[in-house]
Amino acid sequence: MRLRLSLLAALVALPHAPSLAQDAGQAPDKSKVLIDRMRGMMRDVGTLTYDGESRVQMPDGKRTALSQTKVVAERIDETGWKILVDGTFEFESGDAKKGNPQNIRAAWDGRILSALQERRKVLRKTAPKDLEVVRLEMNQADAAATVAWDLFATPPYPALDTAQKIEFEDPAKAGDLDCDVIWVVPAAGKNPPVPYRMFVAKKDGLPRRVEIFRPAAARQTKDKRGEAGIVVNFSNLVAKPDPSGASFTVDLPKGFTLAPDKNLPSESTSPAPSTPSAPTQPTTPAPAPVPAPAPSAAPAFPLLPTHKELLQPGDAVPPFKLKDFEGKERSFDEFKGKVVVLDFWGTWCLPCRMAMPTLQKLHEKYADKGVVVLGMNFESNPKADPAKFKKDKGFTYPSLAKAESIAGSFNVSSWPTFYVIGKDGKVVWGGRGLATPPGPPRGESGVTDYLESNLTQAIEKALK
Repeated sequence: MRLRLSLLAALVALPHAPSLAQDAGQAPDKSKVLIDRMRGMMRDVGTLTYDGESRVQMPDGKRTALSQTKVVAERIDETGWKILVDGTFEFESGDAKKGNPQNIRAAWDGRILSALQERRKVLRKTAPKDLEVVRLEMNQADAAATVAWDLFATPPYPALDTAQKIEFEDPAKAGDLDCDVIWVVPAAGKNPPVPYRMFVAKKDGLPRRVEIFRPAAARQTKDKRGEAGIVVNFSNLVAKPDPSGASFTVDLPKGFTLAPDKNLPSESTSPAPSTPSAPTQPTTPAPAPVPAPAPSAAPAFPLLPTHKELLQPGDAVPPFKLKDFEGKERSFDEFKGKVVVLDFWGTWCLPCRMAMPTLQKLHEKYADKGVVVLGMNFESNPKADPAKFKKDKGFTYPSLAKAESIAGSFNVSSWPTFYVIGKDGKVVWGGRGLATPPGPPRGESGVTDYLESNLTQAIEKALK
């Protein structure tokens, strides 16, 4: 898997479009030249390998989520790719690393996805219906951050065709390679566009770094955009026309449990061609929020165990005082004697927004039964207006501001994080992110259904 061929030698057999520098005088066509060159290079690539590194600044501003992987992508057909990710995931705090690295290993062969979930000691096997579900599944295994999803789309980086702005910045280096640098503001959709800066190697026209910014940066001049919240590097990249010879599957490690879908197809059958749905944003940004769930009973999934990195059942909730959106100070003490659902969220966080219709549904269902649904908001952009966001979306459960100030005491390292707290002020259940439910693939609705099921079971347990 650790292919170390020279990039120059690997690309000899591939077609070379003109260097961007040759067309520097044609400013109106400059971005088209860059895009066409990238796509021309990818057209005849059979295998792409690289070292991936993703650094994600956590909402508390003190820690960085670091993924370091080897990625192998092998073409199945004109639109489909196999993907293998192998590496580690950990948190960094300043110069000191926090906790032990977790191993990452996930493989998609165009039909079956195999992904290790090391914290749960599970090897999960599913049959995703498209590339977006592959991405969600890999994200649950901390394996999605370094995959160049948009490069493997058809065509590569489709959002460049409809971007409202593409600006060339001064050339710069990514590692030891000279790169053209473009600032991209994608077309506006249901959500504000997520702008990014892409470093494209002059040597071969392929990206080597993507820096992703908050939506507010789309309206700012270069000197006021701030720092990128996510930086993804693709180094030691090798592209060649031949198959890789890699095995796009994951063996069951000792001490792990196999968790296959009950409708998983036989692995002895030949892989069917893949027809992935191309994502429209680079790496981390994901699909628009789903509408409020229909008023039906949540699926009967078993209650997911409390995430081991969160406060555990029976732990006393740390006391806190925060102001609500009207400026009134609220203390956790005033909620004792009630069941409390805490939702650590922010308007910048897509999974948070996806979860909010479920939180609203539970608020309406349990408000007269002694249950309080309480949003714990964090916004890094001073211009963000979470109160208006909630009002515009029709979410009426209360929220408290500046929850990042207490995130550490609640072991919150990613958003959203959920807690259900009993009448005695002790944790009943805690969950992190939008987990993928057991059973056959269910897409976006599956993760919100699973969240509803877990929260409902935990609330009912707390009410007894």
